Amino acid sequence: MSQNIEQIYIANPITSNAGTDLMYFGQSPYGAGDDAAMLYSNFSAQFIPTGGAVLLNPAGNQTILNAHNLIMALGSMVAPTMLPGNLSLSGNTVSSTNSNGNIELLPNGTGKVLEGTSFVISPSSAGFEGATAGKGYTYLAAAYVNSLTGTSFGGLKSRGASIGDFTAVQANDILCTFAAYGSDGTQFSQSSTIQMLATGTISNGIVPGLMILGTANASGTMTTALTINSSQAVILANPLLPASGGLGTATAPTAGQIPIGTSGNIYTPSAINSGTGIVVANGSGSITISATGGGVAWVSISGTTQAAAVNTGYIVANAGATTISLPATCAIGDTIKVNGLGAGGWIITPAGGQTIKVLTASAGTSVASAEQYDCIELGCITANTTWAARNFTSTGLVIT
Repeated sequence: MSQNIEQIYIANPITSNAGTDLMYFGQSPYGAGDDAAMLYSNFSAQFIPTGGAVLLNPAGNQTILNAHNLIMALGSMVAPTMLPGNLSLSGNTVSSTNSNGNIELLPNGTGKVLEGTSFVISPSSAGFEGATAGKGYTYLAAAYVNSLTGTSFGGLKSRGASIGDFTAVQANDILCTFAAYGSDGTQFSQSSTIQMLATGTISNGIVPGLMILGTANASGTMTTALTINSSQAVILANPLLPASGGLGTATAPTAGQIPIGTSGNIYTPSAINSGTGIVVANGSGSITISATGGGVAWVSISGTTQAAAVNTGYIVANAGATTISLPATCAIGDTIKVNGLGAGGWIITPAGGQTIKVLTASAGTSVASAEQYDCIELGCITANTTWAARNFTSTGLVIT
């Protein structure tokens, strides 16, 4: 008997004799009789439908199983190809059957696009393979909306075990990490990271943040380079160099210190020191600079004797004569001034071993005023030993 059979209807379980290439089909749609049991040889596959009907449609050298569009080569059950709609599913590859077609993942209703727990893109075992040499990947997320709000990337972290379980995070929990790896020739090694952590006290609607930027050092060890805490304070692992606007030093200054440049690429906290004729007083947040030698502080005296101090002026107000004794210690440039006011006038005497030079007079044990308002300025010209009159106003000084 010969019939042209384009479709085979299988209603009952199909059995195959173990160890043979024979397959039996029962209860043919052609009814009982010669076609009730048909024997086919050289068919190696075993079909055991779990229910319903299976329709086989031969097409060239392939077999299509009804509306599911499962395509496989005749005589083979290895790596079938499915054509659900406009997609082709062959082995582990999903592709579009349309020319320049897109592949979209669109959940229905409240559904989500989820990845399995075993879906991990690790630097050693999985990733994206570039098809063109010399080309890197650029991922763009575009927001085509008439709004001031741009595109956001969010890394969401909960301590819950499933979606919708909002168990609060804890301080120092890592919320999101961006990591960059580079191939060292044998494997991928971490080069730099940006980590975002929770910090401080977590409460309703409040999760204080901490951001850490790290890079691998010359030994390949990941090292923190910069930290931004929840108070927006920036903490550098190494001092910012002067060329970048920093001081290049981590040394904290003490009261009255300012940054002073060095021969290296750093500043050193240092204080301004006192010098000849200059007195510096360093305080917390302040520096006071005072001049000495050139300035004179005036004092009014009414006694008959006065021990003079350097860089001081004296107004003699006593009705009787007032004797002013010069200091035994004086530096070059120190000054003493005397101005008469009282009727008694003044007498200036040197300390032991000192001399007072006035005009051509070489040595004198004292110099005195001639009139009530006579005045004189003496300057030290040899440390501790010699004073000289710089200028004076008098009808005639008395030198003895």
